[in-house]
Amino acid sequence: MTPLLWQKWEEELKEHSDREWVEFLVRGIKCGFRLGHDQTKVTVKGRSGSMYEASQHREIISKYLEEEVQGKRVWRVERATEGEFSAPPLE
Repeated sequence: MTPLLWQKWEEELKEHSDREWVEFLVRGIKCGFRLGHDQTKVTVKGRSGSMYEASQHREIISKYLEEEVQGKRVWRVERATEGEFSAPPLE
């Protein structure tokens, strides 16, 4: 669930010229935004120099993410039911 009322957003944006964007925004607020990317639109460069894969350093990534969660800069979202997420810790 989100504290944002999608009906209010829909009402406020009813005159907006970009209907596709408005529908995307309202649907995202109502049902949740899909995170990720479309691989067909991404050009991936080979790694070079000192770059490394996160999967080879999971403990570093996990520690960093936990620090961000503890600092309330990001929150851990867990799916409650299909299409719904538990509410983030809002102040």
